[in-house]
Amino acid sequence: MFYKGILVLIMLLPSLSYAANDYVGKVASIKADGGIILVILKDGTGNSGCGNSNSFWLDPKLDFDKAILSLAITAKAAEREVYALGGGECKSGWPHKNSHKLSAFSLR
Repeated sequence: MFYKGILVLIMLLPSLSYAANDYVGKVASIKADGGIILVILKDGTGNSGCGNSNSFWLDPKLDFDKAILSLAITAKAAEREVYALGGGECKSGWPHKNSHKLSAFSLR
């Protein structure tokens, strides 16, 4: 049991330095710009040290990001509340516009 606890701690250590941004709200807009997809949320709450904390980006070349984009389009069309989690460094220049990489997304 002790070793399992140490193993979990070791697995979590890399994520402790991984800056996170989470937000609960609705999809305000989805934009393609500069080779990325921006998903901007509204009417909610979140936390971040990255701009408004409601802006996330996706790489349209990655299959996982395509799946998240599909969920975001569905949420926008249905006006459903979502939970978004971004991570990595805050990218402030064009085309990222103060956003984190969207790493998890769920409809509520």
